Amino acid sequence: MDTSSQSNATASPVTKTRIDITLLAKTRLFQGANAHEIEAMLQCLDAQPRTYPKGSYIYRMGDMPRAMGLVLKGSVRIESTDAWGATAVFAQIGPGQAFAEAYACAPGEPMEVAAVAAQDCEVLMLDVQRIINVCSKTCEHHALLIRNLLAVIARKNIGLSQRARHTAPKT
Repeated sequence: MDTSSQSNATASPVTKTRIDITLLAKTRLFQGANAHEIEAMLQCLDAQPRTYPKGSYIYRMGDMPRAMGLVLKGSVRIESTDAWGATAVFAQIGPGQAFAEAYACAPGEPMEVAAVAAQDCEVLMLDVQRIINVCSKTCEHHALLIRNLLAVIARKNIGLSQRARHTAPKT
């Protein structure tokens, strides 16, 4: 199932609201970029802000996203539901935090979790292929964005490794 940028039919169309550049400048993904550079990046990446009502799916288990999400407002819950209907919440993603970036960087890899709007939220959808493949303009800020994306993924990987180490049986 190809879910290029989103999988939820209940999500609203692309919003025409102004993106809070001040918030983006504080995120790890845009760290080190000034407001002018961030505006240029958003244009180059064709960043799409989308709104989701509380309880709606942004991505479902099994989806193969091409876009990562960056929460602008509200929050997103990363969860998994087992065959018996029990739901385990792995993370709560708030404003300025990213989700689904690892899956978007691994084309064809289905999501093993779901991303659900924990409350009404606005998410900036970023096509990862537009980040990792330098555009024909060879934008100066592209290398910064690639480094920042790699750092975001690395930090999450380290956090998951630490969690696994702390929760693994000691035998």
